[in-house]
Amino acid sequence: ALAPAYPTASYAPLDPDGPMYIDGPTRGLTISGNDQHRIIETDALVSVTNITLTKGSADYGAAVHAGSFYMQNSTVQDNRSPSSAIRADNVISLVNSTVSRNTVGGPAVEYRESAWVDVDNSTIAFNSGAGLGPSGFPTASVRVNLRNSIITNNGQNCSSFFNFAYEGTNISSDWSCGEVGITVADPKLFPLANNGGPTMTHAIPPTSSAFNSGVG
Repeated sequence: ALAPAYPTASYAPLDPDGPMYIDGPTRGLTISGNDQHRIIETDALVSVTNITLTKGSADYGAAVHAGSFYMQNSTVQDNRSPSSAIRADNVISLVNSTVSRNTVGGPAVEYRESAWVDVDNSTIAFNSGAGLGPSGFPTASVRVNLRNSIITNNGQNCSSFFNFAYEGTNISSDWSCGEVGITVADPKLFPLANNGGPTMTHAIPPTSSAFNSGVG
């Protein structure tokens, strides 16, 4: 029998008392909640690299609820919650990462009212609820930075664009993420698949408005 594309570990739930850094191998590593519980729960900082978080289940933050959450070259997919897949209180940073196919009733990526959010060269797509949004009414302290990212084909792409800043080319399939700084178009993403990296991603066809469109 063939080995799975990505090694899978069912270490969840993880509830560290302090900062936690999970660096997967170049091939990637999948951590599953087995559709039974939240995968990571902590008030501290969590950082994941080359990791897939999947099959988490919770009232909110089905994959992660953390004080601050940093993901690089990672994917959060196929989690279930009446609220969100990711929830963080202070900072959320997505770099070269994907949040997709989560069955959620609210924003898949949910930030607190005064949080700092960076979405950099990342894709938030095909989530049943909103793609990105606050857990309450955002305050003047909130900051959301989009850089060369795609937010598309979610139930609603952004539930708020208050205090958003834009750099490079950002693409959304609706106007919910802003009226300036956003290219409104369907990027025609291919389904989530193994495209050769450490996690599953959405390939971009040459006919897409997102193809080779990043700036900076």
